Amino acid sequence: MRLKLSHLKWVLVAVLALRVLALHGINLTYAGGLWRDEANTVAVASLPSLSDIWHALPFESFPLLPFLLVRWWVSLFGPGDATLRMLGMLIGLGTFEILWRIAREAGSRTPVLSLTLLGLNTMVIRWGDSVRGYGLGMVFILLTFHLVWRVAESPSRRRIIGATLVAILSVQTLYSNAFLIAAICLGGCAVCALERQWKRAAMIIGIGAAAAVSLWPYHNIINQAKEVNLSHQIQFDAGWIWSMLDAELGSPLPWIKWIWVGLWLLTLVAGIYFCVWKHRFKGRPARQSLYSFIILSSSTLAFLIFVLMAHLPTSPWYYLTLMAVWTGCMEMMRGVMSVRQEEPVMATTAANVPEKKSRLYLKTAIQLIIGTTVLAAALFLPTARDVKVRMTNLDLIGAALQKTAQKEDLIIVHPWFNGISFNRYYSGPANWITIPPMATQSIHRFDLLRAQIMQPDLAAPMRPVLDKCAQTLRAGHHVWVVGHLPPGSPEF
Repeated sequence: MRLKLSHLKWVLVAVLALRVLALHGINLTYAGGLWRDEANTVAVASLPSLSDIWHALPFESFPLLPFLLVRWWVSLFGPGDATLRMLGMLIGLGTFEILWRIAREAGSRTPVLSLTLLGLNTMVIRWGDSVRGYGLGMVFILLTFHLVWRVAESPSRRRIIGATLVAILSVQTLYSNAFLIAAICLGGCAVCALERQWKRAAMIIGIGAAAAVSLWPYHNIINQAKEVNLSHQIQFDAGWIWSMLDAELGSPLPWIKWIWVGLWLLTLVAGIYFCVWKHRFKGRPARQSLYSFIILSSSTLAFLIFVLMAHLPTSPWYYLTLMAVWTGCMEMMRGVMSVRQEEPVMATTAANVPEKKSRLYLKTAIQLIIGTTVLAAALFLPTARDVKVRMTNLDLIGAALQKTAQKEDLIIVHPWFNGISFNRYYSGPANWITIPPMATQSIHRFDLLRAQIMQPDLAAPMRPVLDKCAQTLRAGHHVWVVGHLPPGSPEF
């Protein structure tokens, strides 16, 4: 008797893919205007020259590539919010195309795990589709993961060049990707060492070295950034890191993080098992297991080292690329298990598999399909609810004040960083000022903020604001407040 579950699996994948596409569409519809980090990205990308962009990098979180991409996109389709949101969505969906390739290469054929864990994660959709470098960083780090594996398996000139170029693009998108690429190359070298393919290992080391060398021009920029960000550097805090991972992994429902933790541990244990008892499990499955195990463990350690070296408070979206690499490792290990389980399930006969074993495989596969279906159903509605939220309302406030505020009025924006989005959306006649006043209001300038708050006279930063308020009110005009007034400010 021939037992096939392929049709049922493809129906599940199709439903998952449609739900993921729908969620990205909902996010595109509801995200609205660009919040301050996104507005900052567009402002930097729109500077008059490439030299100006380069000199602005010490005040930014990314290398050059995300700004060049946004600059190119704006030159083709304009700087409107809708077109920029479309760019973000296309990049976000590109992540799953790469994961599909990884699943197919690994032998599991369908990225059910990726579509469920990443595809239905609010943070992945929200921040992966944002006009920042995180989504693009996910695409390139996953593509590097995929191509380095292919070089380790069967190198060719085309594969080596492709892997090298993608690795360079990866570190040119996110600084943290340099640490993840080190982990990926370590996994590739371990696979080559298992087969005593030392020449291949040297090729993979060369790929990582090329990516590292491409960051050398940023040496001075990174040193300048350390000075710029001196005012908000912190010490390593394991509790803070876990709280950020908790928010990222526990999206959209808090308990989903324990599925992530369970799958992470399962992938680690399975990797150890298949590597230690490789005499029972040889060839490609053994290499695939080793690749997943080494990258899963070393990428986690490498990313923690990056956070430790950065001395900066992280946000949940900083961990998107680490989650993507974890998912790639899980898909690879799922492919290893498919070698032993999925094939007998999808094509079993009484002649080659005992009936009892065939029923066990069938029962396990059906349970996995049902479990995945239930999990996907539980996650879809909460994720859809969470992405039906605007990224900012400063575009609406700016439009309202353009109609309401008069030329002689004054607009106060607080906190100061809200001025970045407000600068994008307000072009009315009234003057406006941030608290504290900043010399430039289009991009983040923490060095200017530090200069303000480090003045010997603590009241000095507020004095220009108070003077303008008094002058405006005495003249009988209005003072508008965007945001909220600083707490404990009796002057107001």
